[in-house]
Amino acid sequence: MNDMRKSLAAVFMCMLTVFFMPAFVLRALCANTATLEADSMKYSPSEGVITASGNVRFKGPDGEIFGDWGLGAVSDGNFEMRGNVKGFFHNLDGRSLDITCDSIKLQETANGTDKSKNKTITASGGVKLSNAGERLAAETVIWSMGSENYSASGNVVGEFETYSLDADKISRNQETFFAENIRNYTDIKRRITLSAAKAEGVINVGEVVELVADGQVAITMPDSGGAVTKVTGDKGIFSVARGTLVVSGNTTITQAGRNLSSENIVYDLDSGRVDAIGNTVLIFEMQKN
Repeated sequence: MNDMRKSLAAVFMCMLTVFFMPAFVLRALCANTATLEADSMKYSPSEGVITASGNVRFKGPDGEIFGDWGLGAVSDGNFEMRGNVKGFFHNLDGRSLDITCDSIKLQETANGTDKSKNKTITASGGVKLSNAGERLAAETVIWSMGSENYSASGNVVGEFETYSLDADKISRNQETFFAENIRNYTDIKRRITLSAAKAEGVINVGEVVELVADGQVAITMPDSGGAVTKVTGDKGIFSVARGTLVVSGNTTITQAGRNLSSENIVYDLDSGRVDAIGNTVLIFEMQKN
């Protein structure tokens, strides 16, 4: 108290559980006790709210979070921290996750079907997360805790083990993910890049195994000879199970001075061969003798 630094134990029960995609999982900062420290702290008995300011630090058994200002409700576990927020989390399946942002909010709501709680966390303002070499940046990220469900919006850039993604919005519901206004999606293994108005995909063990893109689809991919092929169309379907990437609707293909239009273009993921099917027209330059 002499140095105006106060700590409060057992303030928030199971205070912070965080999840990060696609393989970025933060277990709970859940325990019987947690510690909140700050330069100054005020408690309102009538509202059951604690306000902390100056070098605010929340610490749980699996990590800690820092900020300039914090606000928490003792009764319901809701908590907010603002200003230069940094979080460091440990013991996460052998991995660690770091997060920086302008503010974090934790909210709990009744499930309605049982006595459990639905918990969500919202990170806002210049959000950056890193975990085991994977990174995600966005303006806002919302997680449904204890699941793989999340939503990221505002200049979202993700760098993952098998792919990278740059879009206006990305969300995930279990094994399915959605993206809007995709500026660049890259399959790192196959060196395929894609842009589209929207896409829906399926993730299995960290790899995108199926992707359906709609609207202004543009794809670049290497062919069997190593040349770069550019394809545009209305719709693209990528499937690991079928071993193909199919583009349809107003489809055009450009490669080494050749331009081709067709109803459908099929790219073989293994061989790199490109087949054009339906009303195919090829325009190419004649070699001069």
